[in-house]
Amino acid sequence: MIESIKKHLPKARVVENNSGLHILMTLEDLSEKEILDCGVNAGVRFYPISVFYTGKNTKKSTVLVGFASLTEDDIKKGIKDFSLLEENRKESL
Repeated sequence: MIESIKKHLPKARVVENNSGLHILMTLEDLSEKEILDCGVNAGVRFYPISVFYTGKNTKKSTVLVGFASLTEDDIKKGIKDFSLLEENRKESL
């Protein structure tokens, strides 16, 4: 998954602290909601981390990316599809 993110989303930052079957991904150019919406349109489910904050959410462009039930091909396709939609979104602004 991280290889696909680096390939298709070079501006993304990934945090993986031996966290099991998920990682955190940050895209500074998008809000959490924009990442989630773009993911839905690409058929990719990301999870908001803002729901876990009791105070101010300082990670407004970060989402949880799970991959427990996905094949390697599913992951590659999902990240690629998301990156294409994200790029088209930026071009339309």
